[in-house]
Amino acid sequence: MKLFSGITVIDDGMNESIRGMRSEMKLLQLITNNITRFGVAGYQKKIPIKTSFAEYIGSHGVDAITDTTPGRMRLTGNPLDFIIETHGYFQVQGKDAIKLIRDGRFEISKDGYMVTLDQEKVLGTDGEPIHFEKIPGNLKDIKVDPDGTINLYNKDYTKKIFVGRFSIASEEGTPIKEGIVRQGYTEESNVNLADEFFNMIPIRRNFEANKQAFILQSDNINKLIQMLGRGQ
Repeated sequence: MKLFSGITVIDDGMNESIRGMRSEMKLLQLITNNITRFGVAGYQKKIPIKTSFAEYIGSHGVDAITDTTPGRMRLTGNPLDFIIETHGYFQVQGKDAIKLIRDGRFEISKDGYMVTLDQEKVLGTDGEPIHFEKIPGNLKDIKVDPDGTINLYNKDYTKKIFVGRFSIASEEGTPIKEGIVRQGYTEESNVNLADEFFNMIPIRRNFEANKQAFILQSDNINKLIQMLGRGQ
C-alpha cells in the first residue's frame, strides 16, 4: 500500500486488525474517563480524535483535546464557592508549579490564606497568594465582584477593605482580563453522560469488527497450516 507521501507500507490483515482494536480501546478509555469524572467539580471532558494515518500507527494515532466549554452551574450560596462563567482558569500554587483549575470551591486557612480543598494557595493578579489580614467572623462579609475583585465588608468598618483579585488565566497561562467570576456557585463537569454513552456505540462496533476480522484470518491461517501438515 502506497501513501500519498510516497511511503510504501507492506502489512498483513492481522496486524491491521490488532492496531484497529488497540486504537478503539484507547478511544474507549478516554470516553470511560469522562464518564467516571462526571461528578468531579470543574472537570473538562476530553474529546478523543484520530490523527492522520491512525489505521497504520494504531493507538499512537489516537489523541485527545480538552473541551473548554464551561460546565453546569449549581447555586450553593456559600461565600467561598466561585465559578468562572467564561473560559479561563483560577491559578493556584501547586507543590512544584502553578496549576490551572476550574474548581472554585475554596476555604480560608488558619493563617488567613485563601486555599483550595487540597490546601493549595489561590493566587492573585500580583502573583502572590490571596491573604486576609484578619479572618472575617462572618464569611458573608466577603464580597467578590464580577471582575474577580475581593473585598471585605462589615458594619463596623467605615469603608470596604480590598483583599485581592483572582488571577484568571488562559489554558496557556496568560492573563485573561475579561473573565467573569460569580460568587456562591460551583461548576460541575461539562460531561454529558448521554453523549458519552452514544459516542461509545460506534467505537464498540469498530472494535468488534476488527476482532471478527482477526479471528477469521487466524482461522484461515490455522486451516492452511493443517493442510500443509497433511501434505507432508
